[in-house]
Amino acid sequence: FHTTAIPPSIQPASRRVYSRTQFGGCHMIYDMAACGNRIKALRRKNGWTQVVFAEMLEMSHSNLRKLENGYQGITIESLITMRELFKHGNF
Repeated sequence: FHTTAIPPSIQPASRRVYSRTQFGGCHMIYDMAACGNRIKALRRKNGWTQVVFAEMLEMSHSNLRKLENGYQGITIESLITMRELFKHGNF
């Protein structure tokens, strides 16, 4: 398992944080801002406030806010919980 930051020369000028991960010969780029926007859209689609959704995830409201705004990454455990809450197979 190997993770490296993408060089600033190819990062956008926004606050988006990317990471490149090599695992088993495959490369993955993780865009925290895009992931956060997707989570926010799914939360809103279900009619949940940040406070309610944070309680459902057993995380603080401030951590959820950072996650949705692309300033904080997400754990695998939270992703699994969200998938169950959203019942969304393509998440």
